[in-house]
Amino acid sequence: MEDGPTLASERLREALEVAGHEARHLRYSLARMESEPLDAAWVQALEQDPARAERLDAFVARYGRMHDTMGGRLLRWLFEALAERPETQLDRLQRAEALGLIESAARWMEASALRNRLIHEYVKDPGELAASLRHACRHAHMLLEAYERIARFAGQRLGLGVGGDG
Repeated sequence: MEDGPTLASERLREALEVAGHEARHLRYSLARMESEPLDAAWVQALEQDPARAERLDAFVARYGRMHDTMGGRLLRWLFEALAERPETQLDRLQRAEALGLIESAARWMEASALRNRLIHEYVKDPGELAASLRHACRHAHMLLEAYERIARFAGQRLGLGVGGDG
């Protein structure tokens, strides 16, 4: 039977690989979104442009998946592998901030609220949706930077190498 740290390290390695895969896809969608004007007129044209709507849906889904993987799995298994057990999501975020792995627990929580809003609510006002998308782009950069920091930290502190270019 595997001991706790070994199992946690293996789960962390798997979470890093999944997050690396998701990071590549998010980077692609993010670049496409940032090449768009992301204003009210762009949002209003979604109804007449299925390809544009599909790009938006892909970005929102990839942003949400990356956020969920990082917050729900990656940080949890990182702290398990370190033999730390922050009890709540906020505790994990604050610990990650203290270690320099994420920019800010408060900013992460803003990204969470925005993720929930983009995925679960229909935003009727085109200007409001455009502003939310611009914020999501900034938060996506934060997620990608956090992934890189966590992957480096896991390599340096735990000796975990992750394949791919995450």
